This record gives sequence, C-alpha cells and structure tokens, in this order.
Amino acid sequence: MAINLNVNGGYHPPLRVGSMEKTLQATPESAPGSSQSKQVDTIAALRAAIADGSYKVDSQRLAGKIIDLESQLA
Repeated sequence: MAINLNVNGGYHPPLRVGSMEKTLQATPESAPGSSQSKQVDTIAALRAAIADGSYKVDSQRLAGKIIDLESQLA
C-alpha cells in the first residue's frame, strides 16, 4: 500500500475503487451484520484512526509478533 503525504505531513490512505469494492457491494454476504460487512467496517475504522492520528501501535506486541515470525522462519 502506497503512503501519500500531503504538504502538511498528514496521512491520507489511497482511495481505491475497483473490483473488490464492486464485489463487496454485489454479494449477499455484505449485508449489514454479516462478517464481511464487519470486516469492511473494521478496516474503515482503522483507516480513519490512522488518518486522524489516533491509532497507536503497541510496540511490545509488534516486537513479539516479529520475534515469533523470525523463529518460525529459522
């Protein structure tokens, strides 16, 4: 995913309109309350939190996940 920074340094996630969005709108699973709808809502909330600067990274958890991944690859 590309990161777009504007002049004042704010983050704006790239706007994508394509087959995935069209597929999500056309499927019955994307009805309100479905798991697919919840995933779309979660992603939208995460993007909004990142965009407005309120999303905080848990560095300890992230480091633990990286260590776990490295141990699986070794």
